[in-house]
Amino acid sequence: MKVLKFGGTSVQDAVALGKVKQIVEAHVGEPDGVVVVLSATSGTTSQILQLIQKATLSKSSTNEHSTKDDNSTEVGHSTKNGNFTKNDNPSKNEYSIRAELVVELEQISARHIGIVHQLVQDGDVRATATEAVRKLCAELHKIILSVHTLGEYTPQTADEAASYGESISTCILFHALQANGIDAVLFDVRQIIKTNDKFQSAKVDFSESGIQTKLNLLSNAVTGRVFVTQGFIGSTADNITTTLGRGGSDYSAALIGAFTGSTEIKIYTDVSGVFSADPRVVPSAHPIASLSFDEVREMALYGAKVLHPDTIAPAVERGIPVRVLNTFAPDDLGTVITGQNSTTDRLHAVCGLKNCVMLNGKSAEVDSVIRSGNFVHNIVLRVSGIERSMVVLQLADSDARDHVVVSAVGSDLKSTDVHVIALCGPAASAPSTMAEVSRVCSAFSTRALATGISRTISFVVCDAADSTELVCALHELTTPLE
Repeated sequence: MKVLKFGGTSVQDAVALGKVKQIVEAHVGEPDGVVVVLSATSGTTSQILQLIQKATLSKSSTNEHSTKDDNSTEVGHSTKNGNFTKNDNPSKNEYSIRAELVVELEQISARHIGIVHQLVQDGDVRATATEAVRKLCAELHKIILSVHTLGEYTPQTADEAASYGESISTCILFHALQANGIDAVLFDVRQIIKTNDKFQSAKVDFSESGIQTKLNLLSNAVTGRVFVTQGFIGSTADNITTTLGRGGSDYSAALIGAFTGSTEIKIYTDVSGVFSADPRVVPSAHPIASLSFDEVREMALYGAKVLHPDTIAPAVERGIPVRVLNTFAPDDLGTVITGQNSTTDRLHAVCGLKNCVMLNGKSAEVDSVIRSGNFVHNIVLRVSGIERSMVVLQLADSDARDHVVVSAVGSDLKSTDVHVIALCGPAASAPSTMAEVSRVCSAFSTRALATGISRTISFVVCDAADSTELVCALHELTTPLE
């Protein structure tokens, strides 16, 4: 069995979902079938959560503030015996917001029904799919307007509403596959991903989820069958909907892969794998063929836009390779992520952190600045000797940067605007690698080289003004694309 996961941009419209359908159809022959995990269509979940918040605006304002018209008559709420009661005379603002909510909800419905009409060619299946999507949108409509009526919502309500993005996208793909004669099953992931009741960021019950996966999914798995299911969502033991937080769909795919013993998890995005550098900074950046989990974690920590390592950890811990691929260029090799990397490459990627300040001086004075500004969580690099220390802080906030500069006045401390460049690869800390790095850095205003922290990462600290040129120069040391 393989798990295929498609993100929001991969299912953003009928054209994208058409690509998804083709990729899924190419995997139909996988032994024991395929599980397809979908995100909501691009932007839909964010829009739903914004509607939830918008639905409470007028109520919260009228509950908290009594406003008066020109004749000093209270508007927007009524009182009885000094206590707040239901608003029997809603303000124009409430009616206006309700109307806006209805319009946006109808836009969501129209967008997804439009996708159905473009994607599903069989008339009978298209009619069935349209009705199914319309029903889901009506349920969402009811939740949002109920929130508006009440004037408040709970995290549980937000999770219930947010789940509709995935429910709608999977409903559409399921019918599109059925129309093409595929043995597709629309599978509710809430049957198997069991969580606690920490709504909006639920924790998975691994033991119970594994049991439910065997009972409800694996027991029905056969070669040729495609399970279409949702990312991002789960449910409590009482079957109340929860969501898994940031990166939830990738996490869902990794969990399902781990629970089913999948041979491979393929995560489809809009880029052809993990790149060796930010292409906007380094035009010659290229996809990396193979990465270890440690490299992915370090790249994520130091500024690279890659999969969040925690979301794929369940798969890596089970020894299941995770491949990052491009929905719109499915023949590209992409990047495979494994627990250990057996390649003989030295460097795979160059990434970095901006908005950094380097403090250099007596250890006690450096520590004093960090304590006074509560900057302990802003430390990205630290090298300490017996008496002196060099610390690099990432401080995007201008007030925090001003605090550091002011704190250094009248002391031995020096503060410098710098850029931290992280070099990631199987032998990033090897002496031979650092010799090449040092050679490149000799032509720039380099403040520090740091190595030995781990085998797969080393650092260069340079003046902020030199960062772009130095990143490009160091990128030349990475393994070229074959």
